[in-house]
Amino acid sequence: MKIGIKKLKVCQWMSEETTCFDCLVTLDGVACIEASNEGHGGSTFLRDLPDHHGSVARLTAYAKTLPPIVCPDMRDPNDPLRPFSYPQSADGLVDELVYDAEGLKQMRKALKKRATFKTGKTLRHYAGITWETLCARHAVLFEKVKAQFPDAVWLNPLPEDEAFALWKEATR
Repeated sequence: MKIGIKKLKVCQWMSEETTCFDCLVTLDGVACIEASNEGHGGSTFLRDLPDHHGSVARLTAYAKTLPPIVCPDMRDPNDPLRPFSYPQSADGLVDELVYDAEGLKQMRKALKKRATFKTGKTLRHYAGITWETLCARHAVLFEKVKAQFPDAVWLNPLPEDEAFALWKEATR
């Protein structure tokens, strides 16, 4: 099953503990679920669209077939030798798509305005210097960054999917 979102509207000023949003969820390319979260820390609400009854149940059943989400930094309270994990859910899948869409939007905006690189689990930016300006006029900065951060990976020249994977690692 291919899951996607359309018509995403995010309200940052109302987002407190969770992201406040409203969107349509597509299953195999067809919009059949309305999803929303009020941004106060509660769950995401999923509702079947008219003429698409049973879509939320289909998405819930599909989520149960996926492997559990593992949190390697947390320990299972019943077995401290194992990492904590929990089953996937329909609202969790939608939340992840919303977070990815918002993160991609933020990354595009940031990469357009400034040269950005990732070192370890940290993003670093050159404020006021775009990638094009850096390449054209500030070649010495590349050498300085390489000397100070040998593991630095510049996000700007990477394909969008690779850059976003690195962005997510650093922002989650």
